[in-house]
This record gives sequence, structure tokens and C-alpha cells, in this order.
Amino acid sequence: MLREEEIKQCEPPEGFGLDTEGTNPKFDAQVHLQLEKPTRRVILQDLGYSDDHCEKLSTTFAQTNCFRVLSTKGMEALAAEIDRIEDYACESARIPRVLRGGTFRSRFISDLCKSPDLTAFVSVIAGTELIPHPMEIMNGHINLAPQDKTRSVDRWHRDTTPFVLVLFCTPPQAYDGGNFEYFTGTVAEAEALLRAGHALPSERCCTVGEQLDGSAVLQQGSEVYHRARKVTRGDRRTTFVQSFVPTNPLAREACWRLSDTYNGVDPIHVLLPDWARYRCWYASQICTHWLMTHTANANGGVDAAVVAARDALRTASHRLPYTPTVRC
Repeated sequence: MLREEEIKQCEPPEGFGLDTEGTNPKFDAQVHLQLEKPTRRVILQDLGYSDDHCEKLSTTFAQTNCFRVLSTKGMEALAAEIDRIEDYACESARIPRVLRGGTFRSRFISDLCKSPDLTAFVSVIAGTELIPHPMEIMNGHINLAPQDKTRSVDRWHRDTTPFVLVLFCTPPQAYDGGNFEYFTGTVAEAEALLRAGHALPSERCCTVGEQLDGSAVLQQGSEVYHRARKVTRGDRRTTFVQSFVPTNPLAREACWRLSDTYNGVDPIHVLLPDWARYRCWYASQICTHWLMTHTANANGGVDAAVVAARDALRTASHRLPYTPTVRC
């Protein structure tokens, strides 16, 4: 079997680049992580989802309360890296100040997002094996406080990535407002209320505990309707979002169509190859599942072909080059 570490990664896309001077922090899981289990774990049935709906997913896990993820040194290093690349932030249709492609711009952020220790930890909490999202543009997403305090940090939505770790990066005493909230109901119920012109009932909009810097919430974001409220005091309120996908290829996907995940700010020359990478990875998982669940072919010919296809797809998911910018 082709091992992940044997696959050479392709170069960052045009317009992006990791720090090369060697003066920025190097991620060390032993120093920068402080993984402490959450004390609350909500399942999807608690939000009103049926058992039939949940059976199509990789897990019934919905969300946690805030729990510790980074050490003091880890939070200091991440905050410094966010400060260094903050000028790349822009406005999307949904989020007033967002920075995409964090793993392309910071080696520390890239190594944090792909930490085996962190991935294994969140997999246990979720109750299913997860990996960092194969679409690199989905990793290391950063939300910043809007300069216009009449606007929310992020409006009500569901995620197009299945699982997200939302890491709070600003000390809570530095700002007022900016609460992370989730709706205690299904996505379909929330969207129906909003389409009808109703506000979501305040008694069904819950917070996740004190948003200490270095703490995080893990949730199956495609199934939990959530938002971040307005910041009423302070100029800083930063969250760092890492996306994960389940390795189970039979679980219903959070996003089937590229158009559903396009936010208007991700460069097309990054988004299209990343989507192709993701589909290659997904197809490789289908091959792996087939090999694990089917009896070996008498002459081995079919199995060998599936193994070759799986390895070629997995290699493509890592090495498919980013296309150059096309100007019309």
C-alpha cells in the first residue's frame, strides 16, 4: 500500500507561499498542544434529527462545549502568525473579514492543522475517524472581527465541510459580544424559519461556554446551524477554523456540488484543483472500502487493478498541480 509520507506534495498555488526565512515559529505538538476533553457532548438526536437521518452520516455526534486545545505557548505562536498574515483578509458574501488559505501562508498553521495528535483527538470526540480536509483551501480558515460593529462576525449558516474545530484566539476580556451560538433544532427547521421571515427563537439559541483563548468547539458543522454575533466592544475577536472529513466513504457528504462551497473569494485557480483533489481522495476511499469488503478475486487481477487505481487517485489527491491564474 502506498503510504501518505511517500507522496511528494505539489508546490503552493500562484499568489500564495509559505514563510521561507525560517524566523517564524515551528509547530511542536508537545509544546503547543494542551488537549483536554470537553465536558459536554451533544448528539444529533438532541437537536431533533431522526434516527433514519443519522444513519446516513458517519456519526451521531453534533457538538461539544468549549475545551482546551492549545497551550499558552501554542496560542501565542498562532496569534503571532495570524497577525503576520492578517493583511490578506478580505470580505466574502457571508463574512465581513475572512482570511482563507492559511495553510498556504504559514508553515506553523499548516503543521497545526495536520497534526496527527490533534486529528486523533478530535476523531475520538467525534466518534469516527477524521482527517484534515483534502481541499487545502478549507484548512486554516480565519474569521476576524468586522471593522463595522453593526455587522455580525458570521451570520446563521450550516457548513459545507462536515466537521469543524472552531478555535478561539482572543482573550474574552478584550471584547464584548461576539458569542458563538448554535440553534437547538435541525438545519431544515432553522432555514424554514428564516425563509418565512422569522428570527430564530432566542430561547433555542445557545452558547458554548466561556470563549477562552486557546479553547475550541468541535461540531458536525454541516448539521448544526450556528453563527457568531456582533462584537460590541474591542477591535479583536478572532477564530481559527480547521475542517475535517470522515474517512468513511459511505457517509453522506456535506457538499456534493462545487457551486455549493464557492464563497466568491477563493481563487478559481486554487478552488478547481482542490475540488479535483478532493474527488480523487474520495474515489480512493471507495476503492479502499471495496478491497476491504470484497472477497479476493481468484486470479487477483481485479484486486490488483483496484489497488493501482486507488494508489493513482491518492497520489493525484496530493500532487495534482494548481493551475496558473487565467486572465480574461
